[in-house]
Amino acid sequence: MRLLCAPAEVGRLNEAETLRAVLYGQAGSPVRASVGAAVRSDVRKERLAPTRRAWDLLSIAMSVMVADAAGLRTRSPDGWTREFELEIAVTEPAFWNGAAPLLAEALAFLTTDRWQLRFIPGGAPAPDPARVVRPPQDCVALLSGGLDSLIGTIDLATAGKRPLVISKIVRGDERSAAD
Repeated sequence: MRLLCAPAEVGRLNEAETLRAVLYGQAGSPVRASVGAAVRSDVRKERLAPTRRAWDLLSIAMSVMVADAAGLRTRSPDGWTREFELEIAVTEPAFWNGAAPLLAEALAFLTTDRWQLRFIPGGAPAPDPARVVRPPQDCVALLSGGLDSLIGTIDLATAGKRPLVISKIVRGDERSAAD
């Protein structure tokens, strides 16, 4: 599956089999995806000032989420392993293209899929807040819902760290939680 993940004004990969995902905006078309439309205003409202690379990493993470949601395992030749070719707009493409093989390897390990990543210029810059607020957390913990990530978060807190805990709600989770 080929995807272009970029702000609306960036155009590339104009092939029919390429899914277009608009980063930090609205899809504007029923044949496009979008992700992160509210993130810019949330970051500005919280008065955060992410670095360029942190903002690029957020763009990469959201692009991977779009690919994961769009790529159905049942459509893969073996019924499981998906193949993704992502072109992602970032603010520092040279840096991220240097890291692309390592990122693709990490994603392959985490998902059992095959990933090709290419980074292009044109990534949306992080919003500039009027007054920056630094959060009290000193690390990030990603909660997957499994015991291993929970134990890792507990270990961080036990070691005196103050983690910012992040998780993801998948469409349909709220129904199963209410049952």
